[in-house]
Amino acid sequence: MEAHTNNNDIEIINQLQSKHNLDIAIASPEWNEEKQNYKKVEYFKDKFQYDGSPINDLQLILRNTNDYQTADSDFIKRVKPRQAAIIKSIMPTTFSFGRDRIGHDLFKVIDLPENPRGTIQIAFDGGMLNELRAYGSYDIFYGQLDKEARAVLGKGDITEITYKDLHNRFNYQNILAALTIMWGDQKDGINSFLLAVGGEFYNQKIPEEAAIKIINKWHSIIDREDRIKESETCIKGIYKSGKASNIFSETHPIPLDRTAKMQFRNIVKSLNEKEETAAKKNKPKSDPTAWRLGTTAVDLEALELKPIDWVVEGLISPGLNIITGKSKIGKSFAVLDLGYQVEVGGSWLSRQCIKGSVLFYSLEDYKQRIKNRWKTMGIQPKESMYQFRDRRPKIPLLTMGLEEEIEDWIQNTPDAKLVIIDVYQKVKKSIGGKLNAYENDNFNLQDLQTLAAKYNMAIVLIHHTKKGSESDVFDEINGSAGIQSNMDSMIVLASKRKNGSNVVLHCIPKDGEPQEFEIAMNSNCIWEYQGAVGSSKQTALNQAIIKLLESVDRKIAAKEIQDHIQNDGELNKDREKPYPKADINKALERLAERSEILRVSRGMYNKAPF
Repeated sequence: MEAHTNNNDIEIINQLQSKHNLDIAIASPEWNEEKQNYKKVEYFKDKFQYDGSPINDLQLILRNTNDYQTADSDFIKRVKPRQAAIIKSIMPTTFSFGRDRIGHDLFKVIDLPENPRGTIQIAFDGGMLNELRAYGSYDIFYGQLDKEARAVLGKGDITEITYKDLHNRFNYQNILAALTIMWGDQKDGINSFLLAVGGEFYNQKIPEEAAIKIINKWHSIIDREDRIKESETCIKGIYKSGKASNIFSETHPIPLDRTAKMQFRNIVKSLNEKEETAAKKNKPKSDPTAWRLGTTAVDLEALELKPIDWVVEGLISPGLNIITGKSKIGKSFAVLDLGYQVEVGGSWLSRQCIKGSVLFYSLEDYKQRIKNRWKTMGIQPKESMYQFRDRRPKIPLLTMGLEEEIEDWIQNTPDAKLVIIDVYQKVKKSIGGKLNAYENDNFNLQDLQTLAAKYNMAIVLIHHTKKGSESDVFDEINGSAGIQSNMDSMIVLASKRKNGSNVVLHCIPKDGEPQEFEIAMNSNCIWEYQGAVGSSKQTALNQAIIKLLESVDRKIAAKEIQDHIQNDGELNKDREKPYPKADINKALERLAERSEILRVSRGMYNKAPF
C-alpha cells in the first residue's frame, strides 16, 4: 500500500479537531476478506487519539458522539445520480468526507434531548438505505477504503442542526429513497402504486398535508411532475373517503417481499414518531370517570360476537396457553410441528389449525439441532421467525422488555397468530424474597395474558411437570397456582411409558370442553392422535419388547429380539408355544410406527429417544 500524506488534508483535519474537539483516532488498515475492504476497525474505542502527525499509509477514524453525528447516505448507491442528489439535498450542506469526498455528512447536533437515540440504521429491500451514526460507532474519516479507493475530505465547516430537525430530515430522506427504489424504472401503474402507498400513509395516521408533500417531492425525483395534480387528487380522495388500501394489498400489488414491505411500513411509522411520543407524554395518567365507558349487560347481550378463532380447534385458543410434560418426553418436537402447522394452516393432532404467522423463541436448542429436527420431521417452515439464546441483543426476560418485543412483532406482522416460548423458565423473572411463588408467577404472566387477549392471538408457553404424580394431572404442572390462574388453556402430556402405555394428552380450555386422548410419536418424531384413552393399551408382548430395549440401551437386531422373547420363560409360561417370529416382527413394526421404539435401520431397533 502506497503512502498517501497530503499536507493540506492534515491541516484541515487539525483545524477541525481543534475547533470542534472531534474524537479522531489513528488505526492501521485491516483487510476484510469477506467484504473486500479495509473498513473493519477492531477495538476502535481503544485506538490512540490522533496527534496531528503525518499518517502515511495509516487510517484516521472519526469516533462519533451524540454531539457530532454523521449521516451515511447509503441510498446514493441504489438510485440514479440525479435522484440521489435531490434526496441528499434534504439535509443542509455541511462538511463531508468519504469516497469521492461524499457519502458521509458530519453535523454538530444541538438541543439534544435528555436521552437521545443512538446510531440508527435503516434497511430496506435487501440492503442498507440510510444511517445516522451517533455515540458508539465510527467512520473511516481519512485513508484507504479498499484496494482502489480512499476516504478523502470535502470542504467547508461543520453545520449546526437541532436534534429534532436532523431526525425529521433523516426520516424524510428515508421515505423518499424507499419510494424511489420501489418505483424503479416503471412507466405505468402510478395510480395503483399510490393507492397502496397512500393507503399506508392513511393507516399509519400520517397527516394528509405531509402525505401530499412527500408524494409531490417524490414526483420531482422520478421526473414525473406532470402527474402531481392527479396524484394530489388521489391522496385527498383516500383521506376523504377513509377507505384505504395498504402496502400488503393484493388489489394494488407492490413487487416487494414480506420483509421489505414491513420495512417500508416502519419507515412510514417513523414519520410520526415524535408526534406519538409527545401525545403519550401529554396523556393524563388516569380518568376517574372512565367507568362510564364500560358496557352494560343489556348492550352486551345484544352484541353479535363472532365465534372463537381457535388457533388449534378445541385445544389452543387465543390467549395464554401452556403445554407441559416430563423432561425429554418430546414437547419441543410437539411445538415445532405446532408452529409449522399454523404457518401452513394444516392440522395438529388431527385438529384443524388457523393459518398465520408464528414467532418462535427456541431457548433450549441451537440452530443446527432445529434444522436437524426439521429434516427428521419432514417439515419446511419458511415464514416463521425464530429467536435463539445466542441472539444479540439478548432476549429480555418477562416484565423486562419481552412483552414489548412480542407486541412490536404483532404490530408489524399483519397475520400474527401464534407465539411459542420454549421454555417458560428461561424467560421467567425471579423476584426473590419480595414475592411468594404465586405472586411471582402472576407478576410474570399477567401482562403476557393481557397482550394475547388484546390482539386475539395465542401465546404458548412450554413448561415442565413435577417428578411426582398427583390425583389431578394439572396439579403436576411445576410451579404455583399462579400459573394455572393466568392460563386460557392448559395441556399436560402425561406419560406412563414404562407400563407400555401411550402418552395421554389432557387439556382444559376455558372456552371449550375438557379433553383426554392418547397420542404417540411416529417414526418422523411427529406426534399423532391415537384415539380415546385406553384404546391402544400395550400387549404383554409389546411391553416385553420395550422393556428389553430400555434395559440394554443400544440398537438390537430383530433376530436378537426374537431370540430373547422366545426364550423368556415368564412371558411364555401360559402359552402352548413361544411367540412366533411373525408375531414378534408385527409387534416391532407397530411399535416403531407409533414411535414407542425407534427403527434405526432395516431390521435394527433401539429404545425411544424420550
